[in-house]
Amino acid sequence: MHQLDNKLKFWLLFALAFPTIMIIFFGGLLLNSLGSFSSISPYLLYAGIVLFGFADIILTYSMFAMIQDRLRQSYMKIRNWTQKIKEGDLSTRLTFSKKSDLYYIAESFNTMADVMQSLLNENANKVEELNQKNEMLAETNKDLVSSLVSAIEAKDKYTLGHSQRVSDYAVSLAKKLNMSKEQINEIRIAGMLHDVGKIGISDEILHKPAKLSKDEYEEVKKHPSIGSFILNTLDLSDTTMEAINYHHERYDGKGYPLGLSGKELSLEAQIIALSDAYDAMTSDRPYRKAMTHEEAISEIKRCSDTQFNPELVSLIEQGGLGSVSSEVLN
Repeated sequence: MHQLDNKLKFWLLFALAFPTIMIIFFGGLLLNSLGSFSSISPYLLYAGIVLFGFADIILTYSMFAMIQDRLRQSYMKIRNWTQKIKEGDLSTRLTFSKKSDLYYIAESFNTMADVMQSLLNENANKVEELNQKNEMLAETNKDLVSSLVSAIEAKDKYTLGHSQRVSDYAVSLAKKLNMSKEQINEIRIAGMLHDVGKIGISDEILHKPAKLSKDEYEEVKKHPSIGSFILNTLDLSDTTMEAINYHHERYDGKGYPLGLSGKELSLEAQIIALSDAYDAMTSDRPYRKAMTHEEAISEIKRCSDTQFNPELVSLIEQGGLGSVSSEVLN
């Protein structure tokens, strides 16, 4: 309950005490039969009491109306202040006269707002610092990715540009699927780093001009696991790591390293797998010449629902990968 200032208290007490004083006064006149007042008619005295009674009622009503208005103004001022605080505007301050008891309450609220503003400013500064550190970390990771890709391509001249092309193909397919910016960025990084494990494969196997033996092929199949081991030191998302680890898995479960299939594979991993296969088919290798775009697409269609996700194959049948390859090559 709001307390009243001294002026309102005075007028309220006056409004309450005035009728009592008048009743006592005129009652005394009625009982007084001596002196100069004895000639006054009792009816006039009654009329005076009634008149002052009505006057008091009006005065009391006015005082309470004034009090109600003051309380309403104070309530609205506090309500508007709390609404602005709720909306995040901590610059607004409550103001009351120092004669009002609400002045001290307002000062407490203002102090609370100052503390909240200080905490928000401090948090905003910390968020800004964190964003700057994240940007620096992102730049560092970008440099590390570039260095790793350069290391891959320096080791195997036949894969020069392969990582970038796979990344570009995968990103374009992801965009055609209306994937989120975060997913597209994860796919971009996975495409760049999907073959980083080949750093751990011997040059004799990578550069062999003939078909690999069974043992040699088993050695090559280790490169996703090697890549996972190398990349564990980077702050990559689980989705990116899965796309790198499982880009040689097949839709029918006959791939490696774990033999995952269908819904067990993330869409990101399946996009990298398809992009990797397409670029491998359309690039020269030590043991064969590159296929044409049409030949590669025909082979991908043939492997739909076995090696590749049929939905992704359906996408490239609509010209998806054709337009992507044109964009990348140009």
